[in-house]
Amino acid sequence: MNFRKRTNAEIDESVRQGDYTGGYEWWPWLLYMRKMYVVGFLGNLAGGIAGFTIFLQESDYVGLGVGIFFGLFAAPLIGFLIRRDFNESKKGISR
Repeated sequence: MNFRKRTNAEIDESVRQGDYTGGYEWWPWLLYMRKMYVVGFLGNLAGGIAGFTIFLQESDYVGLGVGIFFGLFAAPLIGFLIRRDFNESKKGISR
């Protein structure tokens, strides 16, 4: 896996060939092209963990609801959307 940042010319050449990821593989693509999606994913995951922690410590059902929504629903959904975006960008599909 090559984490070297690509030049604009290399990215443009990749786009001309129909690869909208800039020629990056999965982890470098996340690092260089989708930083805020990863921040959102990690934020939702942290919110879910915090919700479950509140529920376990205080038996507060609001914490359980927060944990279920952010930890079990939102974070996997964002992960799925990021992965789908990568796969479609590799095929030249842009949304």
